[in-house]
Amino acid sequence: MKKYQLSVILIVLLFACFSCQMSYQLIKVESNLPKADSLSSNPFQSENSEIKIMYDFWGHGGSTTFKVYNKTTKIIYLNLKSCHFIINNQSKDYYVDYTETSSSSYSLGSYKQQQSGRSNSDIISGGHSITYRPKPVIEIPPNSYIEVPGFQIISSELKKCFGNGLDYSQQHRAFTKENTPLLFKNYISYGIMESDLSKIVIDEFWVTDISYMESGDFIHIAATATCDHDAGDGVFVYYSPNRFYFHFTQK
Repeated sequence: MKKYQLSVILIVLLFACFSCQMSYQLIKVESNLPKADSLSSNPFQSENSEIKIMYDFWGHGGSTTFKVYNKTTKIIYLNLKSCHFIINNQSKDYYVDYTETSSSSYSLGSYKQQQSGRSNSDIISGGHSITYRPKPVIEIPPNSYIEVPGFQIISSELKKCFGNGLDYSQQHRAFTKENTPLLFKNYISYGIMESDLSKIVIDEFWVTDISYMESGDFIHIAATATCDHDAGDGVFVYYSPNRFYFHFTQK
């Protein structure tokens, strides 16, 4: 009887696995930035005579991690304490003042033979700790870049854009800047001198396109190896720095 019950449970679980499948919401982003050169792999580059800011939003939920490149021959100071990610008018600080401490310890036992024939153990112990605290102002040396960790743009799929009764079968909707569900900005503060961090760059982005698709359309299996992947690896078909996605289980 127990074997029969177990078989029934396994069949139910197996059916549940087949009845659920991974689906993807693919989201495209536009910006107020000038279009990059057609040979560039990154369409979002904010640039002036001193710095270049490079964005790549690709990833689950989107990523606001960005790079800042120093084009000058002097040190540039990024004022992280005054840098913000602003989404639908809600501001989030890139700088968080916290202290993180990690420690490790060790012990070393050495055994000595005594005249009585018994063994004795001398235990030597020690350790060290490292304390880390982020810098509110970061130096960028000449002709080099830093990467600033960012935020996940969304934590759930954008269902409200499609109303009720969504069947997920290649659904698609386009938006303008005026009716976009997501409008976000990068507010960046920096300076050539640490005593003057008054230079400001504001880059603006908005969602212009949302599409639904199943995993078979979203990810393909690579037939041959390249510098980026091996043969047999899953490859994102729609990868682009001005896109991101959200995956979920469709029942």
